[in-house]
Amino acid sequence: MSSTIKSINETLTKTGRLTHRIIGVYATDAKPAGAVTTAKVITNGGPCLAKALFKMASRRDTPAIYISEDAARESCFGAMAWFGFTAFPLRAELMFASDAPGEGSMCIKQTTAMAKATLDDMGRFTPPGKYVVMQALDEIDDRADLKSVLCFGNAEQIRTLGGLVHFSESKAFTPIIAPWGSGCVNFVAFPAGMASGCPKDTAILSPFVPEGNKWFPADMLALGIPAAMALRMAEAYESSFAVRKTEFTYVETKEVL
Repeated sequence: MSSTIKSINETLTKTGRLTHRIIGVYATDAKPAGAVTTAKVITNGGPCLAKALFKMASRRDTPAIYISEDAARESCFGAMAWFGFTAFPLRAELMFASDAPGEGSMCIKQTTAMAKATLDDMGRFTPPGKYVVMQALDEIDDRADLKSVLCFGNAEQIRTLGGLVHFSESKAFTPIIAPWGSGCVNFVAFPAGMASGCPKDTAILSPFVPEGNKWFPADMLALGIPAAMALRMAEAYESSFAVRKTEFTYVETKEVL
């Protein structure tokens, strides 16, 4: 394992006091040994990648997952499009708009025009390699072309990690954003740099679409972090509040207001 990847994993876990495994996202041109399709991890219902990633973070027996053009039938349909392996269906905005005819829409955008404008705002999706692989960060080899990392945590854990993002950034507003979109686009595609419209080198706080509420814990959020940013966070850790101001960062007994 790379000392850099190991440092990122150990530092972010310590900073957030995370209890769920961090997931790394990397690209490769060869089918990764031991990795499986989403359908092998989520065997009931549709093979939702976001759900599979949370399962991976929660359970150590979950193998690496890959998405690729040649695995479309066993992959999450949404991820195939959000990662750029397949085109979105015609009039994709109808899946999201509250004013779409019929009962098939998720009603997560007010109008069809608004949904289309949002999809256009995201830009073009391009996969970073023939295979996009998601694997527990502590299992990823030194040679991996790491694109981003994904952290799951409760509100305080994510707040603390967000503080470390801001610690090593000079801009006040844009180091972390909370975009619209499905779980897999926010967990992976945006932080890994697959969407041309998404600001680069920006952490992604999510999810803010309720489609995952039936399985995603009520008290948790996700933070997707580009690899270069995660490395800066690891390098800045020792001089940060996480080490130097533990008395207000990690409070055992909360004030009663």
